Amino acid sequence: MTQPCMHVRCGHKGAHRIPTSFKMTSAQGDAHTNDVDVVCQSEPSTYSLDPVDYLPNEILCKIIGFLSVEDLCHLAVCSKAWRNVTNTNSLWLHLCKLRDWERFGTEVDLRKEKPIHSTETRKWGSIPTFQAESVITGDCNVKDLAPTCEWKEVYMRAWHLDRNWSEGRYREHRAFLPKLTYDKARGMASDGKTYAAGDYYGFVRLWDLNSGRFLRKFQANNLTDSQIRDLKRVAKETNRVNHVINHVHLKKDIGVALYNGGILVFEGSTGNALRRISTSKGSNFDRYEPWKSYFEENKIIVSYRWNDFFPLHIWDISDLVEGVDNGACTETILHIETSEDNPHPEASYHLLGCHGHFVITSSLSHPEFLLWDTRTPKIIRIYKGHKGNVSCGHLDENTIMTGDNAGEVKVWTTASDVCMKTLSEFPDHFYRRRFNTVQFTDKVIVAGTQSRIVVWSRDGILLNMEDVEFENARICSRLVTYTRSPELISVWDLSTGKRLYHNAFEFGPLDLLYTDDTKIVIYICSMVQILHFW
Repeated sequence: MTQPCMHVRCGHKGAHRIPTSFKMTSAQGDAHTNDVDVVCQSEPSTYSLDPVDYLPNEILCKIIGFLSVEDLCHLAVCSKAWRNVTNTNSLWLHLCKLRDWERFGTEVDLRKEKPIHSTETRKWGSIPTFQAESVITGDCNVKDLAPTCEWKEVYMRAWHLDRNWSEGRYREHRAFLPKLTYDKARGMASDGKTYAAGDYYGFVRLWDLNSGRFLRKFQANNLTDSQIRDLKRVAKETNRVNHVINHVHLKKDIGVALYNGGILVFEGSTGNALRRISTSKGSNFDRYEPWKSYFEENKIIVSYRWNDFFPLHIWDISDLVEGVDNGACTETILHIETSEDNPHPEASYHLLGCHGHFVITSSLSHPEFLLWDTRTPKIIRIYKGHKGNVSCGHLDENTIMTGDNAGEVKVWTTASDVCMKTLSEFPDHFYRRRFNTVQFTDKVIVAGTQSRIVVWSRDGILLNMEDVEFENARICSRLVTYTRSPELISVWDLSTGKRLYHNAFEFGPLDLLYTDDTKIVIYICSMVQILHFW
């Protein structure tokens, strides 16, 4: 595919008469760009042999709308006049929508993507950096050459980024961290801008990803120096630490650190405390060990491990105010009674996933799972039908997908407990069939066990299946997976389910911390490694 052209160095003044006014209206309206009037500068002639010159503007607009991107590029280099005709926001907005790139002109601005400065940088493939000089601005000194329209620039940048992902063109940045943090690190997270790591004694450290600069070390559990000394002494004597940072989350410059007995909500870029949370119910809460947690929108959802039970707590932090250091926020505890439909309430708190006000939970020893409404909080319905115990799940507003330890993935809706589809690619004799993760987008379904990764289309058609020691997966513009033995970060195409390429690491294990449209963030062997595709 030919790269969309942004400039023409020459034009000609022929006998062709190009329409002198060509107006197209952006489908986005005034929210993003004004209507574009393209005025062609070729000198008109009184006579033309080309019948195209006499087409009405509306017909010409329709014809150009049917051209491919490659044809538009060829047309744009014919002359400055034709280049101006193809330089319209509505045309390129439509092309962006066809490739699902509209978000690069609304949600994600690639022009603001900052370069990364690290202690070590390596380049893979050809140069991944976008050549900004290919965009014509108002400062261009070529006469009668209009600036590149907004949505054409968006398309060019998105096209370049997509090619980087497809061909494995990226810069690899490494930022080495203090060995003390590596030895004692527990919870780790990144939001693409900041990296956070907790330790055994309730401290959290922050680094800036773009520069690799250490930002701050702060205490999450608010213990005094004397209490910390006692904690270290008890830890040496009993080999047990109660205030270890178990989980860390970072999202949109808000951080969450979870430890036995409490939660700290902090500002991601500075570490400033926004809120400290402790339960208002139960004197033994400092013994509750965070087992699984989600930080989504304005809620923190945590399942705790306590005497083989998994109580589920939900905190609403929608009214965060910087400097407020207290636990005054709405707390919800999910609780159910024994019933005919659910005879195992004590084992129904294993957190599988959440979306909006929906939460799904299960036990790891029974083949059913529960859908909750956190606003009430009540069970909406109990889902049954799995052969094995439900081990993982993922959901959105309308769809739920769950995997079990018998090698099956089932598709449900949030409106009904009727199974819509069952997916399985495992023979009965296959070893280690327990699914550890299932994720989906509007295009694909991805599920993995300890020994196999499977990719289906949303229609349930098998796209790809590979026998690998699967550990973790994240979905952005591509599917990114972490597999072991050997340690590999792989990139997969979402439309075909095929693996495009992989990056092998000599040491492991590693943590796949974060992915977005431009980068992959990995923690491995005392350093943070960033694969930057821009």
